[in-house]
Amino acid sequence: MYCVYENWRADDKAVVHKVNCSFCNNGQGNGRNTEGENNGKWYSGFSTEQVAFEFASSLNRKSTNKCSRCCKY
Repeated sequence: MYCVYENWRADDKAVVHKVNCSFCNNGQGNGRNTEGENNGKWYSGFSTEQVAFEFASSLNRKSTNKCSRCCKY
């Protein structure tokens, strides 16, 4: 399973993560975000990396990436 983090404030990006990634934490983030959804939002429940990346791309952020920690090739 995969999640997408959309950040529209700091970097205007969308990033795909595996749900067990420490940054993702099952779509809850790592707890550093004290601004609620003022900076970004998590989306979860994507069955494949490809589906998650397609969704992330549809958000039309400046950049769309896969997490360099959990989505390595």
